[in-house]
Amino acid sequence: GIQIFDTKKEQPVRTILSEERIALSKTWSPDGKWIAYCRNPDSIGGPKKICVVSPFGGTRPRIIAYAKGPPGAETFLRWVNRDTLSWFSEMKTWICPVENARPVQFYEDSTRVHLIQGQKYILFWDYRVGRHGWWIAGSHSSAKGSEETPRKVAGVDIRAISPDGKFMLRWHKAGELYRISLPDGGTSRLSYGLPLENAFAQIDQDGKTVMYIDVVSNSKLMLWENPFAKE
Repeated sequence: GIQIFDTKKEQPVRTILSEERIALSKTWSPDGKWIAYCRNPDSIGGPKKICVVSPFGGTRPRIIAYAKGPPGAETFLRWVNRDTLSWFSEMKTWICPVENARPVQFYEDSTRVHLIQGQKYILFWDYRVGRHGWWIAGSHSSAKGSEETPRKVAGVDIRAISPDGKFMLRWHKAGELYRISLPDGGTSRLSYGLPLENAFAQIDQDGKTVMYIDVVSNSKLMLWENPFAKE
């Protein structure tokens, strides 16, 4: 489910949703009016559901769209602006307003898209062979057939993008953390590195703090009785 808690512990924990089949993607709208999340399929092969719910409680969640893809595939659900969602489905990026929901395909077929720096630029990921990486273009070039050519700013996947869209963070290997400035793509190595390459990271609103979570796998060896041994 979804719960909201006050980090200062001045307010009690509130349960917004309970026993919901929530996938990896979930995100709070910039104006705080909605929590968007992706609900896992009801059956094998079924579509995922893109849902929104009020963080104030008292209302049922609302399905605004559906996303297709293999089980466990990330939808990269995020807010384009305060009332429009974006997600990745069928190797395409889609956008959809919360009200009068009608999903439309956005920009390239092969992208995960961010509108950054006051929607001045489009930052997108291209999965195709020979074009793997992050690219940037002016937002006026989002229409297909535009004369502006996007510029590649990073050749690897990025773990974190600053909320103001001025830089990205990536790491080449454990202990090496790099800052990539936007829109020019200038790269500099930071003095501190995250301990694991697959660690989840998020940059706070002021762009000065990075929160990361290490995913640790614990394995146990279970020794079963030998079914052929005599008692």
